[in-house]
Amino acid sequence: MCMSVTAGPEERYIYNVCRQKRLPASAFSKKMVEKRRKELNAPVKCKECVEKEAISEREAAAKKREAQTASASTTGTELAADELHECSACKQQLPVSKFSRAQLTQKGPGKQRCAACLNASDQSERALVEEKKQAALKEAQQNYKRLVATGAPIAEQLAAASLEAAAEAELVTGLKPVRLGSGRGRGGRRGGYAGRGRGTGKGAKGA
Repeated sequence: MCMSVTAGPEERYIYNVCRQKRLPASAFSKKMVEKRRKELNAPVKCKECVEKEAISEREAAAKKREAQTASASTTGTELAADELHECSACKQQLPVSKFSRAQLTQKGPGKQRCAACLNASDQSERALVEEKKQAALKEAQQNYKRLVATGAPIAEQLAAASLEAAAEAELVTGLKPVRLGSGRGRGGRRGGYAGRGRGTGKGAKGA
């Protein structure tokens, strides 16, 4: 455990676990420093040892998962820790520890994928989603420029500008835009660009 032994502009700490004495406050996370300030005798840990503990916990969890997987049953056959299984994606023969328990027990041969391939697949899917968002933004930008260049009605230009802004916001934040109004009239009253555009267009036609 760590505790402060001096106070002042440059706080120093003594760390009983790793035996590093008089560590500067910068060696600790902001959370630990705040904890120490709120409670003078609160035990705190430096960044290095927090990371070491996290690694140890992950390794322990992996060993536990490996042991659970080894004792699990797939189609009536016990899984041994040294047993090899083929990944349906990379086609490699890999040990049980390279798969999640769910992949071996629920997917099974021909469908199971190793942890590395699952991670790569997730990254590929995220990249594809990002690509689609960029394509949608580009299309919205081109559509707005076309309407402005051709002198389209203001209502259409406003609607196109709204779509462009929504596409850009989704690309930056990752969140889909929220529609403020569902009907033409309500959309215009609630301040949505698209709603105002449609309302203006309808009114102009009626006039």
